[in-house]
Amino acid sequence: MTIRQAIERVDRLIRNEYDNEEKVSWLKAVDTLLQRELVERHQGGVKKEINYSTENLDEDLIAHSPYDEMYIHYLMVKIYYFNGEIELYNNAAEEYNNILHEYRKWYIRNHKDLPTPRFTTEKTYAFNADIFNKISETDNGGKKDV
Repeated sequence: MTIRQAIERVDRLIRNEYDNEEKVSWLKAVDTLLQRELVERHQGGVKKEINYSTENLDEDLIAHSPYDEMYIHYLMVKIYYFNGEIELYNNAAEEYNNILHEYRKWYIRNHKDLPTPRFTTEKTYAFNADIFNKISETDNGGKKDV
């Protein structure tokens, strides 16, 4: 699904006064989340710059069918929220969250986790009680704590 397809579809489904620039920014937020939380943390994902604007409405969104329905529901969520239509907002939010959850599960099943970076040094240092006690004695004027 492209940005244009998502916007046109939601405009057919819901009367609204929100311009394309606003809707593009909402779609950008969803794909930025997907990029950071899924694509960048797994092998095999196609990394892309999320520079969505009204000048590139034919750009593909990250999630593909059947998960691309989440974009429609997210646009509905934002429209209903700003219109104060709480019951409709809750219904759209539930659908969005369900599809997003299913997409995450599918993505994780089909892409390996990237290895976790390990931060190590050549030497390992263990806690040494003798050194700690000497430092404590020095701090206490040579007297041992009782």
